[in-house]
Order: sequence, then structure tokens, then C-alpha cells
Amino acid sequence: MVKVGISTSAGKASHWIDWVVGTDVEAVEINLMTSGFPLVPQYVTDYASRLNSYDVSVHSRSDGFSDDLPYGPFQRERLLVELDIARDLGANELVVHPPWFHGMDKLKRNASKVLKQAIERARAYGVELLFENTNKGPFKDPEKLLELFRAFPEAYMCLDVGHMHVSQQSTEKEMKMIDALKERIVYLHVHDNDGSRDQHLELGTCNGTGVRYEKLLRYIQKRCNLKKAISEVHEISGTKRTAKKLERILR
Repeated sequence: MVKVGISTSAGKASHWIDWVVGTDVEAVEINLMTSGFPLVPQYVTDYASRLNSYDVSVHSRSDGFSDDLPYGPFQRERLLVELDIARDLGANELVVHPPWFHGMDKLKRNASKVLKQAIERARAYGVELLFENTNKGPFKDPEKLLELFRAFPEAYMCLDVGHMHVSQQSTEKEMKMIDALKERIVYLHVHDNDGSRDQHLELGTCNGTGVRYEKLLRYIQKRCNLKKAISEVHEISGTKRTAKKLERILR
């Protein structure tokens, strides 16, 4: 059965633990980009204890871990530290944006070493490393994502449905993308937008121009080995309502 959850990106950075704990979902994704997560062992231990009734995952804030970037060495180390945090939180997945500003050749040349290190560390920790499709750059396209997975076959995919809606611009193209990547898709980020940009709105907000979510979610569930679906709406009540919609459709 698919586990449904929420992302901590919905609330204020300093207070997410207070509204998340007690929310009636099975899973919680801690977004290190937005959560203001304190990188202090005592906090990690405390948060792990408070979240022990949830299936936890972590969203990386590293996407510039390439040797040719000014802060590449820092981001490389941060990616590996994020895996340590995921382990200490008891997380099952770490979601990573591949460097969206790189082509595949450049990524292989400048970031393959750290990604291989990360995959090896993830395997040792029992954490699944997931690459997420972007809404711009090369990794919005299914062909480039397939190339990425051929280069790193141990990794699987977080399909961001909102990003896909911006990049593909039609339900037909979205379904073709799902078919192309169905062997890799195990995890979802779900939110709405009007197709013009990444807006992280509650499902159903953009009637007529938004994600045809019922059709797409059932299509994904039928074709993919889907394990988890995360509501990634950037507003607390909206993310909770979206999680309820996910439960209704995917159960």
C-alpha cells in the first residue's frame, strides 16, 4: 500500500515540528531547504524521537555538488552529511535534485564521484537515494533522466508531479513521461500549478489549467511500483487537504 505524507516545507522554518507532530498521516518528509533544521546531534535525536511514529524521508538542499562550481566542495560534503542526518533520523529515503544547470556530460565529468560516494553511503545506511525531476534545465526531460539513471543505476526516482506539469505542458506528454520512467518511479511529490511556473499550490486550485491529478495519480499507481506520495504544498491547511485527496485516490 502507498504511504501518504506531508512535507515540512508547508510551515514556518522554526516551527514545523510543532504542527507536523500529531498530523494524521503515515509519512513525513523533512525538507532541509526550508525547515531550518538545526544540525546539532541533540536536536536530531530529539526530532527522531518525536517523529518515530512516522515513515520519515529527507529532502536534500544540495544541488550544486559539482567540481566546477565555486561552492562545489562545500555542497559535496553537505550531501554526504545529509545522508548521516537521514540515517540518524531513521529515514528511508533521501530526495536529491540533480544539478539542474548541468548537462549530462558535465554532470558525469564533475559530479559522478560524489554521487557514487553518496549512493554507496546510502546503501550502507539502508537509505534509498532518489533523484527528482526538475521543472527547468536538462532534468525536466525524460530522455535526460533515463540517461541519468543509466549512469547511476542504483538510484530511483521521486517524480514531482507539479514540476512535470510545468515542463511537459499536456496530460498526454505527462503520461508518456510516466511510461518512460515507470521502472524508476517509487515516490511522488504532489502539488498544483497553472502550468506557467512552479507554485506548490493545493491540489485542485488551478481548475482548467492545473494538474489533472486524479487521472495521473491512478495512472502512476497502475504502472509504477509506488511506495510513497508526499503532499508538497507550501501552506499547512492546503498540504493537509492535499494529503487527504492522495489518501482517497491511492488507497
